[in-house]
Amino acid sequence: MKKGKILDKGMIEDFAQKVSDDSARKVFYLISEYVDEIATSLSQTNPLLNVQNIELLMAGDLLTGTFISVSEPEFYLSVRSAQIEINSVGPMENKFRIMWNRFKSAWATRNKNTRRYQKKEKKKALKKSSEITEKQLLEKKEKPYSLLNFKDDFFEGLVQNMTNMTVLYNTPSKIRILGRDEFGFRININPVIKHDDYYKVWNPNSNKFIEIYLDKAKKLLEEKAAEISKLNSVDFNDEDLLYKIIRIFKNLYYNLCQSYNYQFVESLIYACPNSLFKTKEEENYVYNVFLKVLNYLNNVSLAEIRSIYNQEVNLYKQHNISVFQIKTFLKDIKNYLD
Repeated sequence: MKKGKILDKGMIEDFAQKVSDDSARKVFYLISEYVDEIATSLSQTNPLLNVQNIELLMAGDLLTGTFISVSEPEFYLSVRSAQIEINSVGPMENKFRIMWNRFKSAWATRNKNTRRYQKKEKKKALKKSSEITEKQLLEKKEKPYSLLNFKDDFFEGLVQNMTNMTVLYNTPSKIRILGRDEFGFRININPVIKHDDYYKVWNPNSNKFIEIYLDKAKKLLEEKAAEISKLNSVDFNDEDLLYKIIRIFKNLYYNLCQSYNYQFVESLIYACPNSLFKTKEEENYVYNVFLKVLNYLNNVSLAEIRSIYNQEVNLYKQHNISVFQIKTFLKDIKNYLD
């Protein structure tokens, strides 16, 4: 989207409207069936896995009821296993090992453009390809089962269930399904460790696990929506008003920043005082509330806003977004407004 006065009242109010998530929910139930089948199969050979400790969960826009036209359904593939969690810490969270390996790789390839280096590497590659021994295969097989292995196993199982029209990617942190013909959406499946009231999710940008309280986040939004609803009179009451404002900012972030990393918006809007949502106007009240919220966010200190997914940390650490990025985003909205 190019700069210019192109955001008008009609566009903002259109962004606020609820988008049906029925199709995305059908996809969830279908993939849940696949997950149950794969879990049953894996449990026959892996004592750490069974149907009872594996579950597929809705997350993101589906969870919070803020699904928009460009939403990508976000699911959590959870496993409850202390052993798998322990096995995952070493290979996934050892930042120093990752940094050291990168340093060694950079040092080893410092002269990679020389003819002598290329000739040497070619010989090494040929030798290595012919030296796959039974001992190496055994060591690989006996490696502790981690969340990465869990993800890989389910990726292979999903590949067997999908049609040839569906493209699947096994990324370092999640399974990504590009199945618009089969499902109508691009889908993200994130492997997570389940605890009693939270989930441990691998954050590849910070090389560590983060704790996410899914149920708590949903409850906080529902409680705030109910409080806002009580502020307004019966004639102008809109129980969906909080979610409309969230949808507006999510749509704007996607269009202005070309990014799906907009889950911070729930925390941003949740931090706004309930009084901003009070209105006595019958017409254009959504647009006017949006303007009040935008003005408030442009003038308040954003540094200490907490994440509704984990109120122990701020939203920047939780969602890998900086104060500068959010301030720039808010400023751009004002510049685009008609």
